[in-house]
Amino acid sequence: MKSLKKILPVVLLLLAVQASAQRITGGIMGGVSTGSVKISEIPNSATSAIKGDNIMGYEAGFYMKLNAGPFYGKPELLLNHRSGTVDIQSETNTESADFKMNRLEIPVMFGLELLGPVVIEAGPVYNKVLSVTENFNNENVSIKQGGMGYRVGAGVELGRIGLGVHYQGLKINSSESSQSNFASPSELIFGLGVRLGK
Repeated sequence: MKSLKKILPVVLLLLAVQASAQRITGGIMGGVSTGSVKISEIPNSATSAIKGDNIMGYEAGFYMKLNAGPFYGKPELLLNHRSGTVDIQSETNTESADFKMNRLEIPVMFGLELLGPVVIEAGPVYNKVLSVTENFNNENVSIKQGGMGYRVGAGVELGRIGLGVHYQGLKINSSESSQSNFASPSELIFGLGVRLGK
């Protein structure tokens, strides 16, 4: 009886670890996106704003999913690249220029599994600007290197494969007079994820 009292907690602990391991999964993911960008409040410049509407992009990285019944948390680590043509607007004319941006994104999504394979999710996204175009036709623009955004969307999970569509917004307010405000007010992302392991 004494040995049973010693063994029972160990067995219960092993069962709890096994159950917990089954609730934690992970994998790789990627996506393509389209959206807009806007750079405003450019210091010491005749340019009022730099805007682009058809900015294309892609992202790729990893995710981990922690399941708790029909609810889950899903932190992600993604590299994001966006590029396209923007309009440089001033009081007298409008010119075009190329735009490129590379970011490290860390979305922390919280979701709910609905009927069947359908899920909905939303959460904050931390963005770290790794590189960005700062010269637009001899117009120098400095952008702050990080900021917060949000992401909302829905998807379907078919075995190991997950398909999703998300809407993301980002705004980086500059706290320094030498930097401009950057916003990506709309970005539509079509994504694919593959679960690894069991």
